[in-house]
Amino acid sequence: GLKVHDWMRGYLTYGLPLIVIFIFLFGIYDKFFK
Repeated sequence: GLKVHDWMRGYLTYGLPLIVIFIFLFGIYDKFFK
């Protein structure tokens, strides 16, 4: 399979979900508080 570096694994495990949650919450905020 793909060789994933440790920092990339950490990013994919923690960074990506946080970004998705942030965008999701920002979308909700933008929808209801405009």
